[in-house]
Amino acid sequence: MPLIFEPGTAWAYGANFEWLSQVIERATGAAYLGDYLRENIWEPLGIKAATFQVHTRPDILEARSDMSFRVPDGPLVPSPTRFFPEHPEYHSGGGGLHASPAEYIKLLIAVLRNDGKLLKPETLDLLFEPQLTPAVTETLETTLFENGGQPALSQNLPRSARPIQALGGVVSRNDVVGDVFGGEGKRRNKGTLTWGGLPNLVWTVDRKAGIVLFYATQVLPPGDKISLDAFRRFEEAIYSGEIGGSKL
Repeated sequence: MPLIFEPGTAWAYGANFEWLSQVIERATGAAYLGDYLRENIWEPLGIKAATFQVHTRPDILEARSDMSFRVPDGPLVPSPTRFFPEHPEYHSGGGGLHASPAEYIKLLIAVLRNDGKLLKPETLDLLFEPQLTPAVTETLETTLFENGGQPALSQNLPRSARPIQALGGVVSRNDVVGDVFGGEGKRRNKGTLTWGGLPNLVWTVDRKAGIVLFYATQVLPPGDKISLDAFRRFEEAIYSGEIGGSKL
């Protein structure tokens, strides 16, 4: 069985998202968020290795990857915490799902295909639509890129990508080339949707190129420069044809 990772959310570090779970539970009548996801997402897509309550799934618990922590001078050491508890009091709408990369990417592929299996095509299109007003967009860009920026939030995107919040994550309003540290290669197309997980997980859905990418680690703290740079190089290799053989 593949290693299990804990996606969480890079933008909600330390936040309490019980309220988001409650909105879905009350609106749908589901006892727990996980029950709703299982019936409407996991089972339709054939996803089996995904749960908020890892203590109830010995198969997932035994396959779970170790968590590491990068100390300030660079090396990785065993993390003193996994951050997400094994016995959660609620199913967090902002993080805490345990899943294998092979299973999780099935959801990303379904988003890319947009074949009506999960949502109506026009509804799924909304996941890629920017949602912020000009004033809020300006505030977001200032937060992400000025005075040292917020790499855990920007996911190492350059300011020229003009990232903006959409319903499904962050959308780049320009093609993405390089990063905030000076990379020069093309990484993804305009309109690509992306999000990240707390232990430096990153995924993208590029509908123009017809590809999804998912980079999974178990490294704390969020925004680890080495992990973000590794994903940048992974993207560049995909789009240059170094991996896959076809330049995108």
